[in-house]
Amino acid sequence: MDYTQNTKIILKVSNLKVSYEDFVAIDGVSLKVRKGEIVGLLGHNGAGKTTLLKTIVGIVPHTEGSIVLGNEQVDHLPVHERARKGIIYVPEGMQVFPFMSVEENLEVAASNNRNTIKQKLNMVFELFPDLKRDIKKMAGHLSGGQQRMLVIARALMTQGKIFLLDDPFLGLTPKVINRLAGAIVDISR
Repeated sequence: MDYTQNTKIILKVSNLKVSYEDFVAIDGVSLKVRKGEIVGLLGHNGAGKTTLLKTIVGIVPHTEGSIVLGNEQVDHLPVHERARKGIIYVPEGMQVFPFMSVEENLEVAASNNRNTIKQKLNMVFELFPDLKRDIKKMAGHLSGGQQRMLVIARALMTQGKIFLLDDPFLGLTPKVINRLAGAIVDISR
């Protein structure tokens, strides 16, 4: 069976162009992401990877092309509407709320759907057991790897359909990279 022919397309980007004044940052980028796929963007610094992700979520405007989530064109929607529809962006770096506990960081992301918090907490703690152990710890006191796990876990607490992770392994040790990569594979299932 051909996997690509029988799996639903979650995200389709067609002929996307992004310019910053006279500088063309992205020119004619197209991609499709199917349910269950893990897609990586490779390129040197300044190649436009972050710009592409920020354009998909609506932070950076595009000048040409289209962005379709499921069967709905979303490129005209503001960032918060795209997030509500399920496009979740995890920027590079450790974007935790440092003076809130691990638990509070996770709950704030699930605030729109209180009924599923316990179920989602169980899911993220299964993926990231260190976070369960440190549930009452202030997020600012976690290691860099644990903070990265928390940021991704917080994204999973939402009603996301697709998760755009910008440089998820930046600054992490090989051991943490392997654990995080394993969790990403588990999430895609």
